Amino acid sequence: YLDYQKDDALAAAQRSFAQTGIRPDMGFTLISSRAYPGNFTFNGTNYNVSAATGCVPDQGSYHVNAAGQPAPTRLNCVQDFTHVIDIFPPSVRKGIFTRGALQIATDHQLFVEYHLQKNEITYAISETPTVPNNGPLIYPANGPFYPTSFVAANGQTIRPTGPLVFTWRMKPTGRRTDRVDTEEQRLVAGAQGVLAGWDYNTAYAHSEGRGQLYRRVRERSAGAGDRLHGQYQRVLHDAAAAGPDRSARAGEDPRKGSRSEDQGRLL
Repeated sequence: YLDYQKDDALAAAQRSFAQTGIRPDMGFTLISSRAYPGNFTFNGTNYNVSAATGCVPDQGSYHVNAAGQPAPTRLNCVQDFTHVIDIFPPSVRKGIFTRGALQIATDHQLFVEYHLQKNEITYAISETPTVPNNGPLIYPANGPFYPTSFVAANGQTIRPTGPLVFTWRMKPTGRRTDRVDTEEQRLVAGAQGVLAGWDYNTAYAHSEGRGQLYRRVRERSAGAGDRLHGQYQRVLHDAAAAGPDRSARAGEDPRKGSRSEDQGRLL
């Protein structure tokens, strides 16, 4: 017989109890300081240029405190990273089982059976947060989207100077995904019957299983590297909300002098 089973992903966003990790009603708040757009530090204070407007909820960044309560004067943003995970991963399972028998004599029979099963399962979690291994990530003072002046959530106008240490969540590259492929097969061949008044049943069995992990840091693999490079200078700004001049520059690739198609936000 043949067996085919395909299961679609069940996303956290599809269930009311799992749509967000910010659940003060249940006594927990799962948030991350690696937000989108990125947080940066100036004069010992951590800021986000979108905090004054409530961060960017449609991208998973929120203006709440550690208890999950609204924090209108909080100067940075936090990421609701559990919103984008899969509760149940998508999978494809294919299998075949076959068996044959040959009666070579009244009391003797040869038989063989074969089973093959292949599974493909894709696991996905939130986008990659920046966790530098060799010192902090620095946004250069001469970057084209350096936040030279902005209004913080407390109403103060901030005018940063010098390089800025920043943290960021890599939304433009998509979620971190791992695909696991497994293959199992089993072969049995033997004979059974009656010999000299005795029942006999003998067989040879061989089985093997293989697994392969394909690790992908991003889902949107086609051209994602170019898009990410093109956005390096945009870590601190929301290109879509920055106005015509700012948005036009958001498409520039500072190294190549060309334009990137993606209009994401980094800083």
